[in-house]
Amino acid sequence: MRCLTYLRWTTVFCGAPLAMANRNRRKCAPKSRLSYFTVMITLHLPSCLDDHPREASLIGRLVLKYGELEWMLARVAACVNGDLDIVLKAMYRTRGELARLDIAEAFVGRRIKDAWISEIFSETFAAIDVCRKIRNSYAHAHWISGQEHQLGFYDLEHLAKSKTVVDLQSMRRSTFDIAVLSDQHRYFAEVLHNLVHVFYDLERPGTPLNDHGFISPIRPPRRAVVTPNPA
Repeated sequence: MRCLTYLRWTTVFCGAPLAMANRNRRKCAPKSRLSYFTVMITLHLPSCLDDHPREASLIGRLVLKYGELEWMLARVAACVNGDLDIVLKAMYRTRGELARLDIAEAFVGRRIKDAWISEIFSETFAAIDVCRKIRNSYAHAHWISGQEHQLGFYDLEHLAKSKTVVDLQSMRRSTFDIAVLSDQHRYFAEVLHNLVHVFYDLERPGTPLNDHGFISPIRPPRRAVVTPNPA
């Protein structure tokens, strides 16, 4: 069953329900009849995500955690470059996650002198790109409830890059379960762990955190299964 995001419209009088309109009429003192009413909009999750609260929670945390990965990447780039102001403005005045990764990589380049930390950073940087792809597949998706009430989605960004004609009958959907999302959450956490350690190794050499407590290699995450649309 396909599901759509929907809006609930509620008409209120000067910020209060219509039942209180008469009580608040004098306080509002509107200049025209049109100013009596304010439309309040409540955005609701697609009903299929409402039906899968655990999955919805993990998806939301993954999308938000990617922002933390970008922030720590900016901190690492600033450690190498020496100017957080320049790095932050260069990265976040640019639109698009991939462009921000390219800018951060340009700031760091091969400027990390410690060979071991440089190798770990390169490995972690590649893992950030995997996180980006996972994040984007969820952030730019249409959510569905498939067979046996299994949560799934259409990766709209991936479909947009297709060189073939996109139609509802040929669209391929992705499905997963809570175990896949949990493993992806583990992956994001380990990538963030490495970034934090790289940052402290560069920013504060000799601190207690500077024990090279890196996770290497980071085990690849499980991914959603792409299947043809049964429709």
